[in-house]
Amino acid sequence: MGVVLLQILQWILRIILFLLLLIVVLLAIILIVPIRYRAEGELLEKKPGVRGKITWFFYLIYMKFAYEEDLHLVVRVLGLKVYDSKQESKEDKRSRDSEDIADETAGKADNSEGLSNEIAEKNVTARQTDIKSTEEKQTDSCESISNCEEKDYSLADLEKEIEAEEKEEAKLAKKVIQNQTTSSVNEDDVIIEEKKKSISEKIEDVKVKIADIIQKIKDIISKIQDGKLKAEHYLELWNRKETQITFGRAKSKLGKIIIAVLPRKWNITGEIGFADPCTTGQLLGIVGALYPIIGSNVQIIPDFENEVLSLKGHVKGHIRLINLLHQLVTLVLNRHCFKFIKLVLDELGGSNSNKKQNSIKKKKKET
Repeated sequence: MGVVLLQILQWILRIILFLLLLIVVLLAIILIVPIRYRAEGELLEKKPGVRGKITWFFYLIYMKFAYEEDLHLVVRVLGLKVYDSKQESKEDKRSRDSEDIADETAGKADNSEGLSNEIAEKNVTARQTDIKSTEEKQTDSCESISNCEEKDYSLADLEKEIEAEEKEEAKLAKKVIQNQTTSSVNEDDVIIEEKKKSISEKIEDVKVKIADIIQKIKDIISKIQDGKLKAEHYLELWNRKETQITFGRAKSKLGKIIIAVLPRKWNITGEIGFADPCTTGQLLGIVGALYPIIGSNVQIIPDFENEVLSLKGHVKGHIRLINLLHQLVTLVLNRHCFKFIKLVLDELGGSNSNKKQNSIKKKKKET
């Protein structure tokens, strides 16, 4: 039994070691094998065109792109197409067409429903007009009957009703005159009181506005003081040794990362001519001044007579992730960078605590 257990443990250790070696090999391949890129482009008659590809590990991952009027992007993994922008655009067009057809059918159904509703409304209005005509005929007949009955009233009854109405009108006129006299007196008193109130309210409004202006001035002064203190605090943090050393190293590492990413081979050739020959000469002067940097990679033929813009370019390079990782690790593992990170974390924690203290102070003031 003991021998069997030892053999099982040995096999388990071998499997673990194999998995660890496999992980290490995969990480080494990912970090060491470069990501290669190549691109070509031209600018003819102010119409740009770009074509290129990006590959990794013997075309295990392959990406191809082209831009003339629209961007076309294709991604392949192990030779299998994973993404194609043109196929997706076709599917989008199909879905849009189906949606348009559905909208058209819905619009037709709505139109048919609208026509049926209009016909029903016309029938209802016709029925309403017939009912109104019959009602008007009935009212006309009733009015003729009432006129005949009114002729039977006697003249004495009408004179009594007129006298009673005149007496009621005289009483109402007296009441109206009395109410006008009392209301005029009350209105004068109300106007005097309103004037007094308006003057006192205006004085109070002026006092409130002056108090608001004073408070706003105090708030502005306090904000300026707080901003001044914060500026002095951040300036003191910037002038510290850890900050200066960290940013200096970050600049140098960033320069090395840019150099590692830039293409190894590139060239630009073509013919340029502007409407003004002076600008063409100035461009040639700039290219000549940059010759120690660009060398023979830029070859431009000037045209001082015609307005021409015809350029072609080629770019080729590779990126190794291990170089980028090396620069980042060496930056972070520096002791000054550690101190700077700790300083930033302490500052963030202090800002949160200051916010909490300020909120507590505000609550106390409100209570």
